[in-house]
Amino acid sequence: AINISRNTSITLWFSELMDETTVIENLFIFPQADLDSIQIIAAVYDDPNKLYLGRLSLGVFTSVDAAGSWSWRTSKSLKTSVPTLAISNLNSDIVYAGTSQGVYKSLNAGNNWAQMNSGLTDISIISIVVSPDDDDVIYLISNTAGIFKTEDGGLNWVAKNNGVNFSQPLHSIIISST
Repeated sequence: AINISRNTSITLWFSELMDETTVIENLFIFPQADLDSIQIIAAVYDDPNKLYLGRLSLGVFTSVDAAGSWSWRTSKSLKTSVPTLAISNLNSDIVYAGTSQGVYKSLNAGNNWAQMNSGLTDISIISIVVSPDDDDVIYLISNTAGIFKTEDGGLNWVAKNNGVNFSQPLHSIIISST
C-alpha cells in the first residue's frame, strides 16, 4: 500500500515495528546548526542510534551515537539541499537522498554518492521511499511532475501519475510491506 501525505510537518519514521510516526516539535539535537536548515532526519530501521540528516545547501550528515556527534557525508556533487532521505530496511548501507538536483544513491552508508536521474522529468525531489521488501523498488514525489517509480535501484524512473489528484501539492509518500 502507498500512502500520500499533504502534511508538511517534519517527521521521524522509526520504530521496531515500523508502524508509528513521531512528529518532532523541538529539534535541538544538532546545536551547531541553524535549526531552520534541517530538512529531514531519518533513522536506520534496525539501529535507531544511526541517523542521517539532510540540511539546506549542505547535504547529508550522519550520526552513529543517537545524535551525540555528527559527520558530514557529502561529496562536491551532493552539496545541495536534501529535503528527503530514504534508507533500505534490508541493507542500511543503501541510502537515497532526494535533492533539488535529483536523486543520489549511496551503497556505503553515505561515503560516496552517485546521481540517479534517468527518466525523471523534474529533478526537484520532495519525498522518496524504498520498498521494505525490495531494495530495487523506490518511489518518489517530484516538485512538479508527480510520482515516479523505479524497479532497478534508481537506474531508470517511470512516472506513475494515473488517478492522482494534483489540485493540492504532494508532500510525502510512504510504502508499507506486502
